Amino acid sequence: MSEERWTDEREIRISSDPESVWAAWAEPEHVRRWFSDDARGELEEGAELVHEFHGHGEHRYTVSKVDAPKRLVLEGEMDGRAFRQVVEIRREGGSTVLRLVHSGFGPADPDSEIVQGIDSGWTMALAMMKHYVEERFGRTKRSVALFRPARFEYADVLRGRYLDARGLGVWLTDGGAGIDRSTPVRLRLRDGRTL
Repeated sequence: MSEERWTDEREIRISSDPESVWAAWAEPEHVRRWFSDDARGELEEGAELVHEFHGHGEHRYTVSKVDAPKRLVLEGEMDGRAFRQVVEIRREGGSTVLRLVHSGFGPADPDSEIVQGIDSGWTMALAMMKHYVEERFGRTKRSVALFRPARFEYADVLRGRYLDARGLGVWLTDGGAGIDRSTPVRLRLRDGRTL
């Protein structure tokens, strides 16, 4: 019996033509303007595409299928796990819809760090691509760090991470019971040690 594999499916509507959306998604000279620090490779079946993130490594893809500007299928491996990425682009009304189906990466566990990281990563990446195509197409990206005070109560944030079992399990323990503030505790850490 094979284990269920995780699949992330999403669509984004972009106010542009399919050719520009294709270029932004698939062509290395555009990919490095909104997504990775560098991108290289050829859009030919069997060829390799590489997206490099300075200080964080690179993602290597094998081009499995190319039907420009409608469909691109990439396959690869990350952390020893195979994945497949299918992008379909279609004109719909006055805009273009990009559909992404990303599958692989192991069991379908929505709470796993891999699944959560990929989900949040694609949410951010597709928003950046939409902005690039609609507002900055063909221009080099700029990075700016903006900071402002966050408005929240520390007690509200920390209570969930330090006092209940699920919150502790997210970052410190392997689950177990929550913590009563007046009782000494012994926690079993993820690496097997106790605290």
